[in-house]
Amino acid sequence: MGRDRIISDSMQLVRTAYSIIDQDGFENFSARKLAEVLGVSHMTVYNYMDRDEILGAVIVMGFAALEERFSLYAPPSARREDGSCAVFTHIATELFDFAKAHPNIYRFMFQDSGGFVRDQPRIRELYSSSIGLIRESIAPERLNEIRGDAYLFFVLVNGLILGNLNKRHSVTDEECSSNIARAYELILGRHCAGTIL
Repeated sequence: MGRDRIISDSMQLVRTAYSIIDQDGFENFSARKLAEVLGVSHMTVYNYMDRDEILGAVIVMGFAALEERFSLYAPPSARREDGSCAVFTHIATELFDFAKAHPNIYRFMFQDSGGFVRDQPRIRELYSSSIGLIRESIAPERLNEIRGDAYLFFVLVNGLILGNLNKRHSVTDEECSSNIARAYELILGRHCAGTIL
C-alpha cells in the first residue's frame, strides 16, 4: 500500500473532512476514509492532526460559514430604540437555511459531535458566537431583560431544525419555518414589538 502523496497543509485535511461529513454524514467519517480521499495512508493523516483536532476544525469551518451568513445582517441603529428584535429571526432563518444546504454538517455541529469536541474552550465559545450580532442589535438593558427567553428561543429553534432534518414528524420546510415564527411570537414576542416575521 505504498502511497507517496504529500499533504500540502493541515487545512487540506480539514477541508476534505468537512467535505466528507457534508456529503456522507459524520457516521460515515473515518481517518481511513479521509486518507483514501487524499490518497495517503491513514497514519499520514495522524502525522498532521489527531481525530479530535480534525473534527474541531470542521466545526470551526462550519461556524465560519454561519458567521458569514449572519454578517449579512446589518442592524440599523433605529432598531435599538424601536423595540424590534429582527436579529433573532435573521439568525433563526440563517440557521435553517444553512441546515437545509448542509444537513450533515448542521447535524454534526449541533447533534452528533458530542461532548468530546465541545470540551475544547475555543469550540465552546463558537456555540455562543451570534451573541455579538445580538449585542450590536439590541440595547444592553433590553438584552439583559430578554437573555433567558432568547436562549430558550434558540434551543427551540435548534430542536425544530433538527426535527425537520431528521424527518421526525413529517414536518415540511414551510411548516418548520412557521413553527420557528410561532416560537418567536410565543417566547420573544412580548419583549420585541414591531418585528414583522
